[in-house]
Amino acid sequence: EVERSLESMTAERDGLQQRLTSTSEELSEQLQAVEQAKAYISELKSENDSLFTQLQHCLVKFEAVNVRLNLWRSSGKLNDSTSTVSEYPLTRSVVGIKK
Repeated sequence: EVERSLESMTAERDGLQQRLTSTSEELSEQLQAVEQAKAYISELKSENDSLFTQLQHCLVKFEAVNVRLNLWRSSGKLNDSTSTVSEYPLTRSVVGIKK
C-alpha cells in the first residue's frame, strides 16, 4: 500500500511539474507579447509626437497666412485684379477658389 501511495504521489508530482512547465511557457509567450505591444506603443507614441510637431508647424503657417490674407482683405488688395496678387501663389489660389 505504501508503494501505491508513493506511485500515486509521484504521478501527481509529475503531472504538477508538467502543468508548471506548460504554465511557464505560456507565461513566457504572454510576456513576449506584452514586450512587443510595448514596443509598438512606443513606436506609435513617437509617430504621434512627430505628427503633433508637424501639425503645430502647419498651424503656425496657417495663422501667418490667415493674418496676411486678412491684411490684404482689409487693404482691398484682394479686390484688385489677380495680376496684383500674382506674386503670391497661395493668395492667387484662394482668390481663384472664391471666384
